[in-house]
Amino acid sequence: MKTDSFLRRTRKDIWLFRAVALIISVILWMTVLGGERVEINKIIYFEYLTPEHLMISNNATREITVRVAGPQAFIKDYEARRVTKSIDLSKADQREYEIAIRDDMLDLPLGLHAVSIPQQTLLVRLDRAAWKRVPVRAAFLGSLPEGFRVTNVTLKPSTVEIRGPESRLRSIDSLVTDGITLASDALVQEFDTKVSVKEHPGVLVDEQSQQIHVTVQIEGTLKRRSVDKIPVRVRLAGATGRRTLNLARTGIQLTPADVTFLLEGPEEAMKDLGRGSVDVWAEIPELTEGLQRVRLDWGLPPGVRVVKRSTDWVEVLVPSDRNR
Repeated sequence: MKTDSFLRRTRKDIWLFRAVALIISVILWMTVLGGERVEINKIIYFEYLTPEHLMISNNATREITVRVAGPQAFIKDYEARRVTKSIDLSKADQREYEIAIRDDMLDLPLGLHAVSIPQQTLLVRLDRAAWKRVPVRAAFLGSLPEGFRVTNVTLKPSTVEIRGPESRLRSIDSLVTDGITLASDALVQEFDTKVSVKEHPGVLVDEQSQQIHVTVQIEGTLKRRSVDKIPVRVRLAGATGRRTLNLARTGIQLTPADVTFLLEGPEEAMKDLGRGSVDVWAEIPELTEGLQRVRLDWGLPPGVRVVKRSTDWVEVLVPSDRNR
């Protein structure tokens, strides 16, 4: 009898605890719902699942921005996560579809609601997938200075295979590369770029085939000139910045002490070019006693480039402290 009485009291206590917990939950829920309400703009992304033999041939909507409102406590989590809705067209036919945008596509948690949705339907047109090989043309940005012109352009590969909706591929006779900016300081210029399909949504190029090597030959009034015995300076790249060292004061010896450059550039830039127009230096990290082999760096007037040089390296001999 005592055991039965104890069990009845225990069950009664459990139900009492449950009732209290439910009341507390309802109070908390009402507090949250009655708290500060805010509105946010939320981007909803769409991805379309299509049969292998069909592709989307129109500019189907890939994302929309909706206005969502609700308690601040709920909306923070919703704002932080990415919402992507998959539209299953895997068993669809070759035609046009209008898909209604429903509230359940927004993946709204309990307590939130959509204030406004900018469009009510998604228009998707499916067409037969096709393949086609087309030539690639180089796209150039800007223009060369007067007196220069492009004489030859070589692309490797010169054609690529594209995949896309059959109706779109019919109108594509060629593709262009990403924009290339030519310089006027070299008659032969090489670039590594990619095929651009920005103007052809839905058209795909295999990732490995996207890489294009472009060689451009230019004809123009470039001149060449040899500048002899350009003195080499020594720079110290210290913690406080770079500074040029006085060779006579420090006793530093350079081998060789000067270099000869064969330079090429526009005729106007080459007219008054002399040793004072070219800055050549060897940079050392610290002033440590001993012999260092250092690669040369240089600065040139705009449009001028080095065709050939007498050396790329110099030997820098830093004497001991007692000799300085």
